[in-house]
Amino acid sequence: LLPPVLQTFMLVYEWHEYVGWEGMECGIFFESDHTHQQLQALGLLELAQKMVTARIRYDELKDKAENFHEITEDDIFKMLIIHCDQLAREVDSILLQFVKDNIDVFPCRHNRHEL
Repeated sequence: LLPPVLQTFMLVYEWHEYVGWEGMECGIFFESDHTHQQLQALGLLELAQKMVTARIRYDELKDKAENFHEITEDDIFKMLIIHCDQLAREVDSILLQFVKDNIDVFPCRHNRHEL
């Protein structure tokens, strides 16, 4: 089991990469409860809350919509996703600072030798 700092880093990093590949429309569901907690731990409170709000909107629409595309075309859902995307732009810099602040927890290897 990884130390909590590494768990936070890995989950948020993997989530951010997933969003980059699949889009925020899918990213709001990636390990949703855990991601929400870890984003909050990193101080990304507004992003975490907007993702929850987007999931709630998705759930409201899924029974009425015929397909995923129809949900993603909903004006409110689109607005929430755009806002999440905007807020997620700072994830890389926050993760970098998180690593710098916790560098002693991260394994250091250079040419297979401890530094």
